Amino acid sequence: MGKQTFLAFSHYKMCTRHQCSLVCIFLEDVLQQTYLLPL
Repeated sequence: MGKQTFLAFSHYKMCTRHQCSLVCIFLEDVLQQTYLLPL
């Protein structure tokens, strides 16, 4: 879980840096839902 989360976050940061719009918007939505869930 931790490794998968780290990879997803790394991909999100890399994607944001290169500004690939649709994929980033989708990833941002998914990651926000993931990280904003109370643990």
